[in-house]
Amino acid sequence: MQVRTWVYEIKVDWKNIQGPYTSRVPIACMKALLEYEAMADPDTRRRFEGWARGEYRDIRFEVDLAIARKMGRDFSLSRYGRPNLDRFFKEAKKHSDAGSYHKAIQIYKGVTEAIGVHMDLIPDKGGDCSIYLEEALSMMAECMQAAKMDDTERRKEIRYLAEWSMRVIDWFGEEYSKALAIVCKDGRDLDVWEDVLDNPPKVEQHYSGPSSYSSDTLRDGLKKQRKKLGR
Repeated sequence: MQVRTWVYEIKVDWKNIQGPYTSRVPIACMKALLEYEAMADPDTRRRFEGWARGEYRDIRFEVDLAIARKMGRDFSLSRYGRPNLDRFFKEAKKHSDAGSYHKAIQIYKGVTEAIGVHMDLIPDKGGDCSIYLEEALSMMAECMQAAKMDDTERRKEIRYLAEWSMRVIDWFGEEYSKALAIVCKDGRDLDVWEDVLDNPPKVEQHYSGPSSYSSDTLRDGLKKQRKKLGR
């Protein structure tokens, strides 16, 4: 996957990236992040192109920028300090406090997508990035629950969570299982979760994403929830 081609085609100025939510960042670091995302999520190019043109906001790439600013040439965060993502959580909380749960959910999705895909690319000795992801997942699930979604919308979000649990690297199977347990309300919800586990989303072979360990953790979570709901 050549991010350079994307940039050329949409005429992005990497020295001073143009767009309503962008700013100057280390080019090599941003490219590395995008290449990992493209391996995990085939929709990355379409989303990136629209965002880079300023057509819409995409939190995932805003988080990427925050991470890229703190990365060295070896992609290490350890010598440069953790990326500060607090502003995303403050914005999401402001929306959820106002009852705008769907806006908060979109922010939490961007945070979890960006961090979850990159955790084996960026050293995280202090665990700061892991904590961000765990908190975002928990708050996202609570917002989904509070939004009082109908069955169709709720199951769409369950499918989203289940699919991304199979896209991110395998450290977070338990956290995704907890989030799914919060959102799932009945047996049909659990069937959606199981369907994703049986038919996982495709990722490129050279992407070091989920392992059999992650799948086992997610299936254990599903079994526990079936037992809890009697389904």
